[in-house]
Order: sequence, then structure tokens, then C-alpha cells
Amino acid sequence: MSCALCRGVRQLVVNVLELADKALNTLTLGDPNENMSRRIARARAAGERWAASACRMLTWLFWIFTRNPDHCALSLTPGTLGREIWHWSNNDTEPVLTTKNPQ
Repeated sequence: MSCALCRGVRQLVVNVLELADKALNTLTLGDPNENMSRRIARARAAGERWAASACRMLTWLFWIFTRNPDHCALSLTPGTLGREIWHWSNNDTEPVLTTKNPQ
């Protein structure tokens, strides 16, 4: 049985981590309504090699909590557009989403 205080503290930790994630994205000239995972996933879909490595690292990091095989792929949905000031991708076109793992 989980106590209400434990659930509250767990949710507080998740909320603070999510806030830090969006703050980091904003400080790196990204969209304040977007998390780093989605921004990195868009860079990977646009063909950036460093982003594939970053997505592997994020997947490894979040495996403990989510058990998802590709953390970045779950954050990238069709029609995902960023409003960042500075794009991490070298090309100016929007990434084409594929069902295959681009790594």
C-alpha cells in the first residue's frame, strides 16, 4: 500500500524534473513548451548524427522508469513543429518521420 505522502512527493519530483527539462530547452534557445527529448528527436529525424547518440543515451537513462525501446520516438509525433530560436539541425526543412528507427 502506497501512502498519500509518498505519491505526492513522487509527483513533486516528476514535476520539478519536467520543469528543469523545459527550462533547459528554453535556455538553449528552444521552444518553452517543448521538452529536450522532442527537440533532440526532431534533430535525429532531420539526420543529425549527434542526436542519434543523444537519443540512445536518453533511452538508456529512462529505461528504468518507462521500459520503452526508444524514448525519443515516443516524444515525436506527426506534425511536431518547434518554435525554437536556434535549430539544432543543419537543414532548414522539417524532418520526415519514419516508422523505422533512424539510428
